[in-house]
Amino acid sequence: HLVDDFAVFAAQAARSSELSDDDTLDLGADVLAMHEAEQTMAMQAFRSLPERWQAVLWHTTVEEESPSEIAPLFGLTANATAVLASRAREGLKQAYLQAHV
Repeated sequence: HLVDDFAVFAAQAARSSELSDDDTLDLGADVLAMHEAEQTMAMQAFRSLPERWQAVLWHTTVEEESPSEIAPLFGLTANATAVLASRAREGLKQAYLQAHV
């Protein structure tokens, strides 16, 4: 699932500065390059989204907050925030697929 993958990617990116050189040497150079390319495409897809979509995805996927928790940030009801998150997930999926073309 793309959004779940993005959440994992975001968490890994947050920890990547904590990795030692020994951690990265365990991966072959080609695997590491492919992993970095995937991360770059995921970030490009995320950054191409409208700021509001980026924010709702960050809060619901990375921070694991519920639509009802973050609805006040967007000035929306919980249901409207859930719809916004759904549209943002679909937008991220489309942007990510477009990055592969």
